[in-house]
Amino acid sequence: MLTRLISRSFIIALVAMLILGNGALQSTWARAHDDDGSKEDHDSAILTFSTAGDSRQDPVNFDPTTAPLSGQDAIWLQNTRAWSRIIRSIEDQRSNFLFFNGDMIMGYGKATVPANNTTVAGIVNSDLLKFYQQYAFWRGMVAGLMEKGTYVVPVPGNHETQCKACGKKAQVENENAWRANMGDLIFDNTRLLKLFGEAPDYENVGNNGTYDGLTTDQEQALLQLRPGGFSLCGHQYRPGRQ
Repeated sequence: MLTRLISRSFIIALVAMLILGNGALQSTWARAHDDDGSKEDHDSAILTFSTAGDSRQDPVNFDPTTAPLSGQDAIWLQNTRAWSRIIRSIEDQRSNFLFFNGDMIMGYGKATVPANNTTVAGIVNSDLLKFYQQYAFWRGMVAGLMEKGTYVVPVPGNHETQCKACGKKAQVENENAWRANMGDLIFDNTRLLKLFGEAPDYENVGNNGTYDGLTTDQEQALLQLRPGGFSLCGHQYRPGRQ
């Protein structure tokens, strides 16, 4: 998992550096030629983004580079060391968007009301509480990005929507837990307006599941955003849907 996480960030960081570096060189070149009276046009970056995914920590088959597993990661099931480093890199790059491509939580259970809901142990050890607990920790880790100018766009993966004990099939209860914990990010037009000075000219986060033959509500699971003419899309991981 650590390899995948760092590789994605490294690639994006490299691309971003090349783009920004190229833009800086073009701007310098253009200014030099403008001083000579030349009217050559030059390009500049108008939108930047980073992407990453799979920051979860498996309590059994955990990332060997993090051994021994810390008490923090054992509780919250997050690879905090790798993910916090990537977050710092995104902050340094000042990306406009972060697209997180799923598996931000271990999940893989069924976020339904537990059969034993009259005791503390029954509630605390339930899949429902674990889903909300893991989402809360991840949201806390990315909260600073939003305050520093990077809009976080989460996309659900199999660990958010599927239940392993149910044959790795997506569950309505898990989709509802996703909306309850991530829905405010998809999309907060007030925050988008504050960050970028304009609202998107088109967005689609409605129930579009019928186009894929899905019978459950897909609101805020399939998303499309077009800020300033750029089309940005996200699609839930959906194999094995009942």
